[in-house]
Amino acid sequence: EEILSEDIANLSAVAKLIHADVQKKAKGTISVQSVTMALSRLKISQHKNRYGLQFLKHMESIKVQTDMTLLIYKNEQREEFENTLNRNAIVYVSKVTGSNETLFIFTQNDNVAQYVRSAAVCFTDVTSLTLTLPKSSIRVPGVYYPILKKLSWNGINIIELVSVGQELTFYVQKKDTDQAFLLLNSFRT
Repeated sequence: EEILSEDIANLSAVAKLIHADVQKKAKGTISVQSVTMALSRLKISQHKNRYGLQFLKHMESIKVQTDMTLLIYKNEQREEFENTLNRNAIVYVSKVTGSNETLFIFTQNDNVAQYVRSAAVCFTDVTSLTLTLPKSSIRVPGVYYPILKKLSWNGINIIELVSVGQELTFYVQKKDTDQAFLLLNSFRT
């Protein structure tokens, strides 16, 4: 649908590509020309959701923090791990609790190397990129979609994603920092 709404595909080529599947589902003989015509009608009825892009142009800021460590613990281990951190006076930057796992986020200054082995999952050399979106974007459908699409299509792996109010934070590997920043910043222009 997106290819059709963006007008970036040759309808005849798409029709040839999907013809066999369409014919199988229709349980009858259908010509490639019929599929092409159906695609052109579908294209006309497509509604382009540009809301997200409009709001991203008014992004207030992009904050970058490098050299972070992300440790994920099973929730059964969370309390014990937090007690250990408290005893050793180690403070985490943030904690996100899911149904089964809890994510602890640390800066490079935190001495957490000793806890890497006990974590279910560990990521080191991570960068966070925090977008501050306009307050009005909170109620806008699809505001994250263009961001996720652009990062994905450009090969940026999002390790974690945290959203709070008008802030959206991506955690990516250090090697992807520059490209991710450029891609995110391109929404502002």
